[in-house]
Amino acid sequence: HGNGRDWWVIIPVDRINHFYNILLTPNGIDTIFLQKVDDLYRAADVGFSCFSSNGEFFVIGANMAFNHLSGIGNYIDFYQFDRCNGTLYNHQYRYVDSLQPYGVGVEFSPNNKFLFVASGSSIYQYEILNGLLMTKNIVGN
Repeated sequence: HGNGRDWWVIIPVDRINHFYNILLTPNGIDTIFLQKVDDLYRAADVGFSCFSSNGEFFVIGANMAFNHLSGIGNYIDFYQFDRCNGTLYNHQYRYVDSLQPYGVGVEFSPNNKFLFVASGSSIYQYEILNGLLMTKNIVGN
């Protein structure tokens, strides 16, 4: 949270484009609201998710059996995050690679300038510039 004391918990709703946004305070749950993010339909197994260390970004990796955007494969949903009101915005969808029988791991660099995505036997890196994901590069096989 922007106040440095409370915590936001973000829970994706299975197979649709909604999230439960929950504010936790020292006294327990303070706020719960449902946020619709865009027209993305999740027909997938949601994988790993994480926030950047500065709380500015949120990412989810997933394995798609099928989706109307790009067929089969692994993908990520990347968002900017408002730490004060708990909302996701500036959604960016990225197809990662062909369908793998594994989950998609995601992690930010300590300086929040890169996003790393592990999928199958490859590790990819995306530079984050002005809140946008730039070109995907393979950094490990």
